[in-house]
Amino acid sequence: MKRQALGKGLSSLIPEPSQTADAGLLLLEVKRIQPNRYQPRVDFGRLEGLVDSIRENGIVQPVIVRQEEDGYRLIAGERRWRAAQIAGVEKIPAIVKKVSDDRLLQIALIENIQRKELNAIEEARAYEVLLTDLNLSHAEVAKRVGRDRSSVSNSLRLLKLDDKIQARIREGTVSVGHAKAIMAIPDAETQIRVAEEVVTNLLSVRETEERVASLLG
Repeated sequence: MKRQALGKGLSSLIPEPSQTADAGLLLLEVKRIQPNRYQPRVDFGRLEGLVDSIRENGIVQPVIVRQEEDGYRLIAGERRWRAAQIAGVEKIPAIVKKVSDDRLLQIALIENIQRKELNAIEEARAYEVLLTDLNLSHAEVAKRVGRDRSSVSNSLRLLKLDDKIQARIREGTVSVGHAKAIMAIPDAETQIRVAEEVVTNLLSVRETEERVASLLG
């Protein structure tokens, strides 16, 4: 049966159990597993429901790890791993795979994008890492993560905004639509001011576009 929870892109990178695997299902000590150093996701809040589920039913889906000299490195399943620690679980089911660093980053990115668990800034920073660490072009990044080139390029533009605006995007008080309108403003101070107006006055994207047009007119 196809493991739909992993998503089409992720399951294509990780062999199904019927295929040749590097190791079978293992029960690993949680403390021997380290987080994925290439994990693009920063915010791991709102784990309460998953913690309760693990306490009640255990971990249904194993995490996927890579063996390293000092233990194991997560490939996929960091939310489950973190929730298991909070739930007081000492051992969790895991499948061991041989995965290179570039694939480790790619899998982590695909998993989070498909589950829509990255905010817009986290996603943009993940693309940036793919560009710099793997020396890929925008088109190559887009192909690897199943996005069109323009989406990747537009996402990366968010990183040119001031950190204060990026923080607003991460918390959700300024949307990507607002940010696109604000990026038309040439100077950072005015961009920040308009972003704060969006938050304070609850401006819609259309209202923000009109506000920016009035400033540029």
